[in-house]
Amino acid sequence: SLIPFVNKILKDDRNEDTFINGFPSIYSHVIEEFCTNLDFSINGSINEEKLDKEQRDKLFHKRVYDLLNVYLQPNILKYLDQSSIQFEKNILKQFTNFQIEQKEKSENEMLNLTAENSTIDINENQNKDGDKYNFLDSFTKVFGITSKTSKAEQMNDNLTSLMNNSLRNIKNLINLELCLSIVRQTQARIDIFLQFKTSMNLSTLINEKCENIFRILIKCLNENHIQPAYEKAILLLQSYDINDLPINVSNESSDSKDVTQSVEPLVNFAELINTSDIILQMISIFYRNEMVTKKIIDPTEEAKKNVWQSGLLQTKKNFESAVDSFVADGLNIGINKLVDQINHTFKTVQLPTDYYPPAHKNTVEIKPTECCRKTITLLDNHCFLLNGATDKGTIDVYQQEIGKRFFNILVEHLKTQIISTEGAIILICDMNLYFDFFNQKLKQKSIIPYFPALKNVSNLFLIDGKDSKELGKLIGDLNKFQGIFSQEEIYEFVQRRQDWLSVKRDVEKVMYGLGLKDCVIM
Repeated sequence: SLIPFVNKILKDDRNEDTFINGFPSIYSHVIEEFCTNLDFSINGSINEEKLDKEQRDKLFHKRVYDLLNVYLQPNILKYLDQSSIQFEKNILKQFTNFQIEQKEKSENEMLNLTAENSTIDINENQNKDGDKYNFLDSFTKVFGITSKTSKAEQMNDNLTSLMNNSLRNIKNLINLELCLSIVRQTQARIDIFLQFKTSMNLSTLINEKCENIFRILIKCLNENHIQPAYEKAILLLQSYDINDLPINVSNESSDSKDVTQSVEPLVNFAELINTSDIILQMISIFYRNEMVTKKIIDPTEEAKKNVWQSGLLQTKKNFESAVDSFVADGLNIGINKLVDQINHTFKTVQLPTDYYPPAHKNTVEIKPTECCRKTITLLDNHCFLLNGATDKGTIDVYQQEIGKRFFNILVEHLKTQIISTEGAIILICDMNLYFDFFNQKLKQKSIIPYFPALKNVSNLFLIDGKDSKELGKLIGDLNKFQGIFSQEEIYEFVQRRQDWLSVKRDVEKVMYGLGLKDCVIM
């Protein structure tokens, strides 16, 4: 009598979710009423002679419980199948809604920008000096000059603002609150499944269904949220070009970190890594507390960490590897952009007179150049972005790669400079500041030896031209350069001396022995 009544309640041809949403509640009420509150009956066929009232009632309720589960088992199996399908649909819908919201937000920003620019265009058409402003706009773009009086420049500011918004949105591409909500929904669904673990014949099946729910969580989280987020973030990183942004020249005494001192998409990409790392930790905690502790998977296999015997552990590992791969790809691009930004700083901030001060300048202020200080700020702003956002191994690789890449571009940069004996003092100040950063702050042991070698190279420019033979001897002493530079590379550096033409003959004679004039044809 009971089962047809339950089926009638759950049947709704107009809404296929009625059964899925209603069955767990009805099941728990049926079990509660008939297995806890039902009074003892002699129809239970229980021998009461050796049992007290508590034992008799408990055994009676157990028999009713087993009987109910036999009759309800078809509904349980139906629920397990349909619930998994509905669960996946619901998760996909939530992620899709998030992506739609992001797209609409982006489109609204673009529409607002179009409206603002249309207003500017109308004003420009009414202005007789419109052509002049358009010319000034082109001029300012070429030379990086800002002209707040230009209407066209306002349009350029709007475009820059939109681009900056896109860069800032990198960190919002993954919605941590949404992910947390979906993990909790997964936990709730698994708890519902576990209440049906009523008999040994269903136990294995329910464990498999719980594992499947976990797989659905990982699959949807990866393919419909994490992967699209990183793909978009990496695309924004790739499209970032420092030359497309206006150059903000900051006050030399200011400690503010302006756009010339940070690669904004890399900064926001680091926040994205931090968010995804939190999600990975959530999944690890969920796996341990739900799948292992509740014995959905065999704890003995988990203890062995046997990936091949545990398909679920393999799923988790694959997800972690996919995120690591996205992080590596993004950081590689981010480091490239940071290198571009440093190169841009070298080209736009380093003055020809930094290492070759004019002869009429009586005194040279002994301190690091503005270019060096800005470069150090860039390094400081970006080398520690990942601290607390990911594991130490990834941080070390990231910092070491930045250090090696920076050393290489610094070497190439120095080979383009003309350096006088007076300017060598400033060069040494710069090299000392670079060394202090890598030795005292970054503390990556594999990078530190590069910079003492550069300091020793800088000392070669201090030697007066009158001591050209001594200069030649020092070039040949490779121990001074700790094996970082070959003799040919040292020779390249020395050619950047302001007095190279006057010292060249003596230097080469010491380096290579007799010169051409010293040779006699026999």
